Order: sequence, then C-alpha cells, then structure tokens
Amino acid sequence: NGGGHVENGRFYLSDEVLLGVAAGKNEHENENENEKHDTVETMAMAESKTMDIECDRSQYRHLMQGETFVSNGIGWRVMQCMPCSGYIDDNTVILSDETLSIPDIDKIVIRPIYETIPVTHRNFTPKQMKQKYLDPFFMGMCRYIGHSRQVKISGVDFSVRSCEPNAGVVTCGTVLDNMGAAIKRQQLEQIIKMEDEELALKLQQEMEEERKSNNNARAESRRRFGLHVHGWQDPLGWDLPMME
Repeated sequence: NGGGHVENGRFYLSDEVLLGVAAGKNEHENENENEKHDTVETMAMAESKTMDIECDRSQYRHLMQGETFVSNGIGWRVMQCMPCSGYIDDNTVILSDETLSIPDIDKIVIRPIYETIPVTHRNFTPKQMKQKYLDPFFMGMCRYIGHSRQVKISGVDFSVRSCEPNAGVVTCGTVLDNMGAAIKRQQLEQIIKMEDEELALKLQQEMEEERKSNNNARAESRRRFGLHVHGWQDPLGWDLPMME
C-alpha cells in the first residue's frame, strides 16, 4: 500500500512512513512541553498572586468573634463580627462605644452537667473538676460570660447558676464557686422552669405596683387641680343660693 514491503516474511516500513512517525512523535512531545510550560507558568502566577494577597493581608489585623486584645493599654473584646473571622481593612465598619465597657465579674457560681462529663471523670471532686476544666479555661483568658448561662469547656457543659454582675469578664479577682455537685439535665430543666416562673411573677408584681403608682399619681393630680372622679365641674353651672 505504499507504506512498506514484505521481505522474508517480514514487513518493513518505508522511509516516508518512518519520517512521518518521527515527525508525529516530535510534534506530540512539543505539545506536551508547551502544556507543561503553560502549567508551570499558571502555577507561578497563582503563587505570585497568593504571595501578593498574603503581603497585602499582613498590613491588616486579623480578628475573630469573641477574641480579646489590648490596644494602648486598654483591653477590648470582639462582641460580634460578620463574618465571624477575617481581616480588618479600610472597608471594615467598626462600631465601638467606650461608655459601654464590660464590667468585671465579682462572683460566679458554676456547675457541670452530669450527662456531659466523661465516664472516667464523673467521680471527680469539685476540686479535681476545677483543676481539670475550670482553671485552664478561665485563668488569664478574660472569658466573657453573657446571658446564655451555659458554657462548654473541653466537651463538658457547665451551667452558670448565678453571676454578679449579670454579665461580664472573668478575671483573676473573680470568686469562682464550683463546690456543689454536678447537676443532671432533667433536674436543671426543672430548676430553670421554676426560676422562669418566679421571674414572671416578679415582673407581674412590679407591673401591678407601677400601675397602682401611676393611678395614685393621676388621682393626686386631679385632686390638686379641682378634678373629681366623675369629671370636672364648671363653677358657672353650680346651683348657688339666691341672695335677697
């Protein structure tokens, strides 16, 4: 077929076919080299871009929600940020009010929830629980205790039973009371329900007292300005006795 000839039972390719195969091989190798060069160049550009981004980010501060930091001798805490982690740049909107400083917590009463304690630690004394969980979590960390009243420490849930003031930062001067036994979750739910009912009753009583106080104030105001319960009476309409 013009591609070669048979001799002694063997088929030999012609020079034209061999040259064509060689040329095709060289062309394929050149394509591979070009692809490799393009890939290397693309990777170099991506790496350069990444380095530029990192260089640019190094000029800004990275913060996370809940993080504390010190600036000019004043401690600050990131109460909320969107997203919850990122860099502060020229487009970041920073909201701060120095008058609303976070108070230090004077005393906190905290108890572990029994079901969340590892089986091997359920017989720990309060002192052992404090050494294992509370001290590493609180000491020197300026932990913020808010209104959620529950803290997770190393996989164990702790219930904040009381806090003075109601929210703030745990410092080295905070009295940490953990001397009670662990609370079972069902028991905790019952306690919280009772506390909620007591709070609702207290608020209702305060509202009732405020309503009575307002009514008394209005009644006193009417009395002072000649007003009566049934309405103001015009003096010109009074039925006075006739003078002879």
